[in-house]
Amino acid sequence: MSHGLNARFKLDPVAFLSSYWDINSSQPQHGEGYGIDPKGIAYLDLAEYSAHSVMVSKGVTGIFASMGKEAPIKAYYLASSPNASRSMQLGSDCDYFFTDTITGCQFCVYGNNRHNVRVSHTNALNSGGAAVYGPEAKAIRECNYPITAIYGPPNYRAGLNAAEQKEDVTVTVIGWRRGDGWHFYTKRRFDDTRLGVSNHRALDNAAYEI
Repeated sequence: MSHGLNARFKLDPVAFLSSYWDINSSQPQHGEGYGIDPKGIAYLDLAEYSAHSVMVSKGVTGIFASMGKEAPIKAYYLASSPNASRSMQLGSDCDYFFTDTITGCQFCVYGNNRHNVRVSHTNALNSGGAAVYGPEAKAIRECNYPITAIYGPPNYRAGLNAAEQKEDVTVTVIGWRRGDGWHFYTKRRFDDTRLGVSNHRALDNAAYEI
């Protein structure tokens, strides 16, 4: 049960993400356990599992949805696949978007306008990394879409201290369909126990637009 978290998120996703370090959206099986339909839509529930973090789970729909449970969040969901790129077109069937938590992948948005965008989540952690992400980003930019956003490791791994490992950054990306169309926001978290002391923190004071 989300205890009001779903309603808070739907009211203002940016303020909601800003109030936590992250939204863990990789449960379970890289998103496949969320009941995603052929349009890429899922009904999701948010649950707080620490003072700083929220987890996404499959929401309850149908006759049981009204039995003491908060209405789920209807959202597009783009799951990732190991060593592959997955993409989807976003429409107007719902106002929110989630993708799997990013730990080294590249996320891209491109389209002719904010009402007509495609999103991609490319996982090349074990299949070339920058050698894959660079050409992908170049190909998208060369199309000269009016709406283009490339969000990869060079972007979200910036700003660490010298002794910190870039691989310890995890990233939440969400989408919100507003009056002028789709906007995408992110917040970064850092988790490291290899320095001899517990080092966990948000890397950003608030969620920001990609």
